[in-house]
Amino acid sequence: MANPPIDRHDAIKDEFFSILGKIVVEWSQLELEIKEAIGICVGGGDQGLYDRITANVQFTTLLALLNSLFHYRVHDQKSLEHFDVLRGKLENDLYIKRNDLMHSHWFISAANLKLTTRIDKITRRGKTGFALKLGAPSVESLEELIKEIRKAAREVREIVGSNGKAIKRHIRITPKFPTVLMLHGNS
Repeated sequence: MANPPIDRHDAIKDEFFSILGKIVVEWSQLELEIKEAIGICVGGGDQGLYDRITANVQFTTLLALLNSLFHYRVHDQKSLEHFDVLRGKLENDLYIKRNDLMHSHWFISAANLKLTTRIDKITRRGKTGFALKLGAPSVESLEELIKEIRKAAREVREIVGSNGKAIKRHIRITPKFPTVLMLHGNS
């Protein structure tokens, strides 16, 4: 006699739903820190401007934009090196961990009746595949990811904040757009 089908919602413990929700919220806070850092680097204090610049922009594009602006505004080598390490951690570690969790298929394996995750992958050459991870990530590992995301958000805020004077100084001394036009004989 065949076993009755398992409802995957009953098999996934509520603690996973709760912790995944926390990851979503913490990630949105990280994205907000990056967007606000972009706004600070753009300058002018016009929140509506940077809201429009960053609306519906993918995370990796936000990082690239912040990278470009931060490197344009800040010239302290130690700060730039620290920023580059942070950007690498965000792009090559946290972003991948978060995406693997959020875009995985969660199901009960027929082979061993254990919670299993599967992430579909598409290679640069267009080939598809998937990676099975038997067993779910532990709640402890997910809580550690939350701590890493929080730390990264704090670091984004701190590195931009600690370079705030340099950013403001650069904004102040940078020729403004109409001045540039007038320099080229356009009015």
